[in-house]
Amino acid sequence: TTANAVVKLSGMMRYVTTESQQQLVTLEKEIAYITDYIELQQMRMGNTVQLSYTVTGNLTGKKIAPLILIPFIENAFKYGVNPEKPSLVEVVIDIKGDILELKTHNHKVVTKEHTHGESLGVINTESRLNLMYPGNHELVINEDDKEYLVLLKIKLHD
Repeated sequence: TTANAVVKLSGMMRYVTTESQQQLVTLEKEIAYITDYIELQQMRMGNTVQLSYTVTGNLTGKKIAPLILIPFIENAFKYGVNPEKPSLVEVVIDIKGDILELKTHNHKVVTKEHTHGESLGVINTESRLNLMYPGNHELVINEDDKEYLVLLKIKLHD
């Protein structure tokens, strides 16, 4: 519903304005933000998107740099979804001990607004990863003409 979307959006805006100023946030808060973002996208896209979103593992007591995962998820929707055609977006977040693994996968679709190429958000996020997690992260991006796949592993803070 529209009311539900407004509540989610206001919560997301509050998170961005308050928590994004912190060096680290709880993993629970970060995952809640991502979940709200994905649910909003699903409301917006309706049945044209085949969406798979899973979070596994123990989030409790772990911290992460705020908004460090979302650019990869945003890109999966930005470049993987065309409202007029069936699309696929997969997001998997798996926590094993102090390692967080994010996988995003989408089929590439071309719309009038979007052309492919490395986005500024991803470039900036790579810089943040190098600053916040030097030697404690691994980022692999594989892409071809049809698909885009991100695999990010981060050693979380306690």
